[in-house]
Amino acid sequence: MDGSSGTGNGTTTNRAPETSASPNPLRWRLGNPNRSVDSANLAREWFQSDIVLTLGPNAPDAVAGDPAVADRIRGALGRTLMESASGEAISGRPCPWSPPCALDILWGETGQVRRGVPIPKPFLIRVDAPRPGWLEIRLSLFGFATDWAEGIGDALVRTFRNGVSLEGGPHRRPFDPCHRLVETPNPAPCPPPFARSDDVADVSLWFITPVIPRRGNRTALDPLALLTGLSRRAEGMARWHDAALEVQGQALGEAARALRVDPFGLRPIAWTRPHTRNRSHDIPRSGFTGPYRLFGPSWALAEIQPLLTLGQAQGAGGHVALGLGQYRLIGPKGPSNSETSVDFR
Repeated sequence: MDGSSGTGNGTTTNRAPETSASPNPLRWRLGNPNRSVDSANLAREWFQSDIVLTLGPNAPDAVAGDPAVADRIRGALGRTLMESASGEAISGRPCPWSPPCALDILWGETGQVRRGVPIPKPFLIRVDAPRPGWLEIRLSLFGFATDWAEGIGDALVRTFRNGVSLEGGPHRRPFDPCHRLVETPNPAPCPPPFARSDDVADVSLWFITPVIPRRGNRTALDPLALLTGLSRRAEGMARWHDAALEVQGQALGEAARALRVDPFGLRPIAWTRPHTRNRSHDIPRSGFTGPYRLFGPSWALAEIQPLLTLGQAQGAGGHVALGLGQYRLIGPKGPSNSETSVDFR
């Protein structure tokens, strides 16, 4: 259903139309969750729909390794969604339609959970090359944004038929998708639960797409920076599940301080992103791919395991909606080797 006012699980509710004296229904819903959950329950209740397009047999499969390709698809999809959007949404204001248009769902500014914790865009795009000459475009929608899956899926097909500059440059190449699938994926795989003990254990986050880890304006690879980012994103994404995330800040901080990290498997990668207004001035980006290994007392890993599980679905670091920060959990592998580790405490 495109834009039905559902809950992400097939049920629907009747919502009063917006008037000049009432708040925007989408912003009101995001700002007024109907329950509280901890990170473990949010991981269990996580709901998403994946729209998967297959391009081939002569698709430029090499772009699957380009960190900027998801951003190019995102921009092209936005232009397509403008064709059926309200004037308010096109100009960056809340959509007054009931239900709101898909452009407002994916691009609208929806406010903050609290200061410094914005409500994120409820989607991400990933591009894979399953075999030579073929591409798989996966657009994931989270929480009640899945109610717009059908219309967004149609728009994604039109986007590729109209032409997308997958390889960069000013020229858009049309593609006719040979298959489209809308699926509800199973929960992301997770290592067995960690025992709450002082025994040393480890887990690795294998970053498939570049992660941009930040603390303020600088790169930060320590556990606290990673976990704080994951927690804040989960706190915002919980609102798309009609929930308020209960953040255990003290327990999270204690776990982060008890952990150490081996970042030496990470590989730096740099690329550029086209400027939206000035095409002659690209924006430089940099990040890391590969394994990011956390180790320390088993109780600390048990404390953060729900957040790590959520991160497999929602991503980590900056610019996640552009397909960055996607990882898979690997481990545990047993005691760590302190000679190949860094203590950031």
